[in-house]
Amino acid sequence: MKLDFKPLEIFNFDVLIIGSGGAGLRAAIEAKKFNSNLKVLVVSKGKTGYGNNTVVSEGYFNTLGFGDKKDSSEIFASDIMAAGRHINNPKLIKTFVEHVGQLVFELKKFGVKFKEKNGRVDLLKVPGHTYARTVHVIGSGKGIIQPLYQYASKIGVQFKDGVLITKILKNGDVVVGAVGVGRNGGIYVFNAKSTILATGGGGWIYARSNNPGGMTGDGYILAYEVGLPLMDMEFVQFYPTYVFEKGLRLLLLYEKLVVQGAILRNFFGENIIKKYGITSFSQLTRDLLSRILMFEILGGRGKNGLIELDLTTLNREAVNDYLKLLASKGFPLEREKVYVSPVAHFFMGGIKIDEFCQTGLEGLYAVGEVTGGLHGANRLGGNALSEIFVFGKIAGKNAAIRASNVRVAEEAKKEVSGEVSKLKNILNQTGDEKLEKIQQKFRETMWYKVGIIRDRENLREALEMLNILQENVSYIKVENFFEYVRLLELKNMITLGLLISKAALHREESRGSHYRLDYPDEDKNRIKNIIISRKNGKPTISIEEPRLNSLNFLGKNF
Repeated sequence: MKLDFKPLEIFNFDVLIIGSGGAGLRAAIEAKKFNSNLKVLVVSKGKTGYGNNTVVSEGYFNTLGFGDKKDSSEIFASDIMAAGRHINNPKLIKTFVEHVGQLVFELKKFGVKFKEKNGRVDLLKVPGHTYARTVHVIGSGKGIIQPLYQYASKIGVQFKDGVLITKILKNGDVVVGAVGVGRNGGIYVFNAKSTILATGGGGWIYARSNNPGGMTGDGYILAYEVGLPLMDMEFVQFYPTYVFEKGLRLLLLYEKLVVQGAILRNFFGENIIKKYGITSFSQLTRDLLSRILMFEILGGRGKNGLIELDLTTLNREAVNDYLKLLASKGFPLEREKVYVSPVAHFFMGGIKIDEFCQTGLEGLYAVGEVTGGLHGANRLGGNALSEIFVFGKIAGKNAAIRASNVRVAEEAKKEVSGEVSKLKNILNQTGDEKLEKIQQKFRETMWYKVGIIRDRENLREALEMLNILQENVSYIKVENFFEYVRLLELKNMITLGLLISKAALHREESRGSHYRLDYPDEDKNRIKNIIISRKNGKPTISIEEPRLNSLNFLGKNF
């Protein structure tokens, strides 16, 4: 039976938010709070409250004002810059540290609850932070998403689930909304005065990832295809200790378990941390630990491609509360060992924005993991959730200000017509290529050739393979609209993989999470951002230098 779309549906809103994770919900709340008369819509390709990185997070984030009195915004900013290896956007750091201290108070108003000790929020010190400043939400990611969703619904935010946005609409150089397609066969036009991209990351492009399957990098490609610059796309953070056994998938916080005595061992029983000469847990950053575990796996010293985490020497009493939390997620507490692997975790790079969350197009804002600049070459643990709360508020407010002061733009009818024709052509394409087979080949190529350990030869081979797969996608025939949406996601994934590969090939050094086996050292002459944009239908690379003097407010020379 031939597939066909339902009649086009058109909606008009003041503020359109694409993505229903923590960033999108926080932005929606702020937009509605700023002006309750605004019509605010959150569009999600899944079900709101599910399938995003916030909901699967451990619920840890950073703040200020609850810990050591010696701590300050200046020291926090210095830690962020050091972790990011000095290519961060200083203005974003400045904005971040100036607002991060209010997060606990704001989130409590929305119904979020925190783990406390003696009447104060409990703090954890995470590697890379000078002081303890990490708080924990009760209920982890669900303890964030559900209260935000309920609060947003209560104040009148509207939701549209099951729609993948396929194009940002422009009238001249002004963004006026978006087009989306649903798994029910519907095509939707959302006209809006302000649009916010809050689509999260793209960790699902890797064969091993702790991201939900919906994290396919759609937002990066939406921005790229309307000519917006993406920055730092070579920097992908991998988390080192994810249980990757049959029937058990669970992220284990090495910051808790290894510090309290658990031992990472290879096939020969060697203590890997000792093997690589690490003498202090403060050295044990995510990128370093992921790298050494991957060296062991690629060297054939894993067990079926995994590393043993020996729990027999773990001080279980010291981490009793955390073990209870793991047990609630299905972790077998009686186990003396489990098998782990590094997994793709977070993207530092993304859409280039300013401190007001504005992109290079009027009327379009972006927030969260889909953006770049704050984290630089590597992200401090706990800063992902802090980022979405700080900048979600800023994006929502600024989008609402614009929507409150502009008239409805003329509809971009020509762009809508072109997008509908494109979507129909993809729907009607024929061929005998299999979606699952191409996706598997793509994700494995990204994992082994554009993953934790990179070099010129593998990156070039990856680019060659991804170009072939991109061509093969044109010969996938879909049987239903569920498959059709997956096909559109796969197209986004492959484009994203090409952009990451090109940026990684261009950065001929090792910096932060980007490790080149053929250029293992950091190059002091490459404190620069790689910018990749779409020009004449092809990705084009340019170089920018971060304005380090923008951090003069710290009174330090970076």
